Amino acid sequence: MINSYKRSNVKQTVQNIPFLRITFALAIGIIIGANFNTKPLLILSLLAFLFFILVTLNKNYKFSFNLLFGLVAQLFFIFLGILMTQLHNKKPVLFDKGNFIAVVLETPRKN
Repeated sequence: MINSYKRSNVKQTVQNIPFLRITFALAIGIIIGANFNTKPLLILSLLAFLFFILVTLNKNYKFSFNLLFGLVAQLFFIFLGILMTQLHNKKPVLFDKGNFIAVVLETPRKN
């Protein structure tokens, strides 16, 4: 009885806060994007395809498409998180020999 109450309470919370679902999908996408290396062009084409499906489902709305629309929207935000991670978290390019040109702003001191 208590376990059933907890499940329904969590389900009601997620339904009442729609941004929570979007946030979870973006977080999952960011985690996937940080751990796996993908091609941004592939992810961008998937995003365009998913966006086209979302627009099509929205124009031809029927109640039977409700689950499909939610699933495609979640996949859209997951792939958006992957793309944003791939584009904005690039590793620095290091020189092969380890030589750098820099400006020293403070004089080094001995401890």
